[in-house]
This record gives sequence, structure tokens and C-alpha cells, in this order.
Amino acid sequence: MEKNPAHRLIHEKGTSDTPFSTPESAKGSGDKPAFEGQPFLRNLDALPNKVIRREPLADFSVLFRGIEDPLEAVKKSEALLSELDEGYGITVVPISVVVGKGDAVSARIDSVPSGESRSYVYIITEKVEGYDPGYLLGERKKGITRRLEIEERLPLASERITTIPEEVRSQTAQELATLFVSLSQYLQDKSETSGHFLFDIFRGGQYAYGKIKNGTDNHMYLIDTDLHRVERITSNNILDSLADFAETVCVAMNVLGSYADFAPAKKSIEELLSGIPEAIQKTMEEEVRRIQVSLDRM
Repeated sequence: MEKNPAHRLIHEKGTSDTPFSTPESAKGSGDKPAFEGQPFLRNLDALPNKVIRREPLADFSVLFRGIEDPLEAVKKSEALLSELDEGYGITVVPISVVVGKGDAVSARIDSVPSGESRSYVYIITEKVEGYDPGYLLGERKKGITRRLEIEERLPLASERITTIPEEVRSQTAQELATLFVSLSQYLQDKSETSGHFLFDIFRGGQYAYGKIKNGTDNHMYLIDTDLHRVERITSNNILDSLADFAETVCVAMNVLGSYADFAPAKKSIEELLSGIPEAIQKTMEEEVRRIQVSLDRM
């Protein structure tokens, strides 16, 4: 895969085949091996407007049935990401992809045996300066690691949404309403086909509303660009994603419903749920419960 000039800024600290190494001598210099407590993200001084995500290359060899070459699988995952933008109008934050060997930091995190070399997929993502819809919609709370229930999220979201300016509140609501229509269509199309889909794009925390460097306008960007968050399309997987989506729409409708029309998204969720075979629904009672609770509160 072609490397652009920005990548060479990092190569000066590593080697040509270890594109994002953090040498021991760099400790304390400002380079941050981990980003926001997540060991698979990097925030490096040499690329201040980028976030670098790393994923083991070997993981891709089992991602798609019939594709054993991990590089080919990476390209297929990239195509799925591009499909969101080109086919559904979901703006994906600009990314570049580089494959190379891991450094000492990666080896420690992944417990790589001494003397063994491991390759990684590095996804270089533009940072977005703005607002986190996941936080605003009450997806998480300090000190709690489990998924929050709707009844816990609604009061959090009602409080947090008041902390942003009225104009931004309105813009965010309209962007979310548009996004929800696109996500509804994506889920509908995937439920009617075979193959694979990106299953982890249905929560607010996967997005950011704001600008990238040199950007002139605010956009709702998909920022969670995990290329390995791919699953084969089944009714079970669609139902699992639908549960995340229903909760996101529910909270948005409750706290932002005066700024945008979320009714089309609610209708789509009802239609998608009705299209899941009853036998499948019975095996996934928790996901169905989450969807029904969300629909009842919309």
C-alpha cells in the first residue's frame, strides 16, 4: 500500500519496515504509546492531528471465509468502509493504511515472545475537533464499565445535552437524524443479502461531530475505523446491531426530538425487527428486550 509523505515523519523515528515504533529513548519526550487508556491507539507528537490505530495483521486471515491472505482481507475491509461513504452518504473520517512490523511497545502489550516479530495493520485517522455524540447520549458514565440501560442513559443525556450551545445542539440533532436514515438503509440492505458487514457502527460513540484540520464545515464523522470489526451477515448479527441502534435512536429522540425528526428511524427499527424470524428472536431475548424497551420510550 502506498505511503504518503505524512507517514515518513514517523519513519524517521523507526525504520522503513517498523513505521510506528516508539523507541525506549522517546519515553518522556511527549510521544504517547497509548491513547486515552486504549493500548491499540497511538497519539504521536510527530503526527499531532492523527490518531494511529493498530491491529494484528494475522487477525485478518480468519476474517473472511475463503480469504487466507491477510493483506487481501485488509483491502476487503477497506472496501466495506468505503461503501459507507460512497453508497450511504456516511462520512468516514479520512484514513490511510500502512502494514508493518510492531515495535517494543506492541510486543509488550501483546505478550509477543522474545525474538519473535509480529506485523500489524496501522490505520492513520484524522482527529476531529468537536463533540462526542456517545457522551452526549449517555452511553458511558465514569466508574461504570458495563453497558448502561436506557433508564440510566436518559437522565445523563438530558443533562449533558444542555452543556453544548443551542446552535450546535440543533445541528447535531439534524446530522444524527440524517445519519440514522442512512444506517437504517444499511441495515435493511445487509439483512437482505449475504456476505459481510460492519457491525460496530450503530452507537453514538463511533462518531464525532466537528471539523478535521483545515476543514471548513462541521460534519458527523464515523471515527471508529476498526477494519476488523466485520461479521458475516446473519439474522443474529443484524439483531445484535439493531439493539445498539435502537438505544441510540431512543435517547436521541428523547433529548433532541424538538430539533429533528427521528420518526423515520423508529419506523425502520420496527420494520427490521418484524423481519427477524421469531425463532431467532427467541434465542436472542436480551437483544429483543433492549429493542422493545427502546421502542416503548421513543
